[in-house]
Amino acid sequence: MKKKIDLKKHIKIILPVVLAALILVGTVGLISASFSERDMLTISSSKFSRGALDSSGKYVESDRALYTSEMFGCHGLKITPNIEFQGTYDVYFYDVKGAFVSSETNLTDSFYYDYPSLSPMYARVVIYPELSKNDSISRWEIRSIAKQITVEVDRYQKAEFSEVYDFKVDICTVDRRLYLDGTELAYWESEGYYSFEAISLSSLEGDELKYLSITAMRVISDSDRSIDVYGTDSQGKSFKIGTYTGTEDLNGFDFDIDLRKFEDIESVSFCSKVYLIYYITGYHN
Repeated sequence: MKKKIDLKKHIKIILPVVLAALILVGTVGLISASFSERDMLTISSSKFSRGALDSSGKYVESDRALYTSEMFGCHGLKITPNIEFQGTYDVYFYDVKGAFVSSETNLTDSFYYDYPSLSPMYARVVIYPELSKNDSISRWEIRSIAKQITVEVDRYQKAEFSEVYDFKVDICTVDRRLYLDGTELAYWESEGYYSFEAISLSSLEGDELKYLSITAMRVISDSDRSIDVYGTDSQGKSFKIGTYTGTEDLNGFDFDIDLRKFEDIESVSFCSKVYLIYYITGYHN
């Protein structure tokens, strides 16, 4: 048995450094890891029409711009202009009720939106191709111009889920026990592993969770940067869900588990040599 680590001491010292490092390093590393292996859906060029959006995200008539007349779920949003594109584009964000939230304008390079919050939940894109003063976009040019920008989102949108339950883990408890949304969650430090066992997949209101977003923080330097995730079915049988790996240059990373892939799953467990599960968000239909 390896010597136990003073978790409280490590957290107090390391966590501020971890958070500062995450901010300073930026999002590029996370973006690369996050988008490398995902089930993405491309927004068809047929979704674009002539028109634009004003500063409050409302339609305005224009024959010099193209816009997506319908909003689409924006989680996992990745926009990539191709080499032929000349001009700029804007992205407008809306909440679950369709109310305007914010916008990113005059974009020319690739753009990513992959934040864990469910607000905003929808987006629309406006394309401003480079045109001479008196030119306009003909109906025959809509598709060809729209195809100069690739718009992708996660195939399974978190926007499909109606409510969010935030499970905040108290990692500084003296008695080395963690709490998940009011339910006691045992934490073990055995043979050099951090284990978070049998996290229930039902909310306090009895709703069955369908999707989990997890934030993990590294507290020990080690070459093994993985987290093993296991599920337990209604018969108490355990099975492996998968292994999730962080990057060497970042002290924390996010990963998602789509529980809809499993016909029978009632709880999940996490096991890692170097990561603590810092934050979990659960979604239900």
